[in-house]
Amino acid sequence: MKSRLCFLATTAVLLTALACGQEAADPAPVATTAPATTAAPAAAAAPATTAATTTQAPPPPVCGGPGDGFVSEGLVAWLGSANGDASHVSGIFLERVGECERLRVTLTAAGGAPATALPLAEVELIPEAGRLRARFDPEVWSTAITDTLLEGELVERVYVVRGLDGRKFVDVHLAAGVDARAMTGDDPSHVLIDFRRNGVPLAARPAVSRFTVVTGPVGGRASYPIAVNGYSRTFEANVVGFVSRNDEAGETGEAGETFFTSAADYIETWGEFRLAVEDGPTGEAVLNVGDYDAESGEWEGVMIDLTVD
Repeated sequence: MKSRLCFLATTAVLLTALACGQEAADPAPVATTAPATTAAPAAAAAPATTAATTTQAPPPPVCGGPGDGFVSEGLVAWLGSANGDASHVSGIFLERVGECERLRVTLTAAGGAPATALPLAEVELIPEAGRLRARFDPEVWSTAITDTLLEGELVERVYVVRGLDGRKFVDVHLAAGVDARAMTGDDPSHVLIDFRRNGVPLAARPAVSRFTVVTGPVGGRASYPIAVNGYSRTFEANVVGFVSRNDEAGETGEAGETFFTSAADYIETWGEFRLAVEDGPTGEAVLNVGDYDAESGEWEGVMIDLTVD
């Protein structure tokens, strides 16, 4: 009986020792892992450096510098390729890019499908007439846009015109003297035209009315025959031109002979025309170009002051 009690006592001591040993062993990992979890702040100093660099505002975007492709007159660029599949002008948008205004002309393939390439396009800046013109090869034959008033600081309005040769062109009316450059965008069927103010006043602007635009002459001196260029959407593409005398009160007086021509379109979009006014009053005069309303008979068109020799 005594030996059994000793055995039990010994067993109890061993169990107590094991339990105490386990309790003593458990805290060790806590003591060794705690520094590992608190060591992270040493690496957390990096965000402070990042925050310091982002406190400075990024430099403002610029439109370009020397050698950036801008021109002040004449040919701006040839774009596209002979195998372009874009055939439809689908949109015209004006965007701000740094100090520039960017005109984006979007084109699609037939049926509105995405186009993969732009047909050949010639972009020309004509500062003496206050315009830029982008003329497309015949593959671009339709348009969803006829004209749009943009009222930018540099770009005023845009017309899509069918030329007398059947080719579509986009005529951009300027609001200020500019340099221009042209390129295709990330989408190769989009035309991007950047305009940058150059501080040179515009010598002239097109004369505009509801259905008639005259791109030349738009003022100054002229002599007969007067060659009139422009585009219109007058009824049945009929365009009328004549010169009337401008009296001392600035009112239109005696009118000369009336001359006629036809524009290239008026149903789908604007149609280009050329008109020769061969005779009329001389001196201070007014060039009238447009048409008479088919119902009311009232004149609708532009009136341009000229000094006719």
